[in-house]
Amino acid sequence: MQGIREYNGKIASLRNTMKLTSSMKMISTVKMQKFTKLSASSDPWWTAARAMLLNALPAIASSRPLFLNGHSSCSAGFIYVISADRGLCGRFNSAIMDVAQSLCDDIRSKGWECSLSLMGRKAAKYFARRGVKISSSAEIGRAPDPLRLADSIADEAIRNFTSGNFHEIWMVHTKRLTSVLSRPVKARILPLPNEALDGHGTPSGYDPLMESGRGDIADAVTREFVRSYVHRALVESSVCEHNSRMMAMDSASSNCGRLIDEYTQKRNRARQSTITTELSEIISGKEALSD
Repeated sequence: MQGIREYNGKIASLRNTMKLTSSMKMISTVKMQKFTKLSASSDPWWTAARAMLLNALPAIASSRPLFLNGHSSCSAGFIYVISADRGLCGRFNSAIMDVAQSLCDDIRSKGWECSLSLMGRKAAKYFARRGVKISSSAEIGRAPDPLRLADSIADEAIRNFTSGNFHEIWMVHTKRLTSVLSRPVKARILPLPNEALDGHGTPSGYDPLMESGRGDIADAVTREFVRSYVHRALVESSVCEHNSRMMAMDSASSNCGRLIDEYTQKRNRARQSTITTELSEIISGKEALSD
């Protein structure tokens, strides 16, 4: 049976751990609220960019059919993966890796070449050990703000797609379902995904009057759609990361509290057992002296 000193050491260690997990929970809560507000403020942008894309479909179909139909012959795919720099957030990172690995395997099974652009240290460490061609990697914490990062990703994706370097551009990120639930998703951003267009087509014969060239409008609208989608994915992933870490730290704090109560009870039993033993020895000694 462990002594009182051992139990005191465990209880002190658990209290220090509980302070750490509680602090991390509060920090994650503040960061999650910040990115939640940013996500809510960017929703109108995403809605407007999608509506603008639908209205410009005639111009895209006539002047830039590549954005809708893709390349006639395909041999290379490109995947953007959004993970986190740090762990301690449940299955957030591992779930992202599973989806990205599955998508990479699907692309390779077609006989295509697959390249990845990784955002977050966890994704970089995971794929560095698996022999996957990595085009670039960056830490989310050291990246510019989501808007500037979305600009650079959108420009790079459109440039690689239109030049024929890659024939499909995908993004793997975490989508927020409810305030507590999220799941990793894979989405094709180029050619333009059918999910963004199905059920929302423009009226038959719709052909708006355009002052600028149709090609310029198609390029601008497509870039704005990709840019808004990437920004939305970056912000939602940050919200889900901090929400997952907040729940993980809350669970860890609860477990620490439960173990502290358990070890406190065991320590009290050990102390009581020690006192009982000492009293028994005193009484036995007194009786021996009386005899």
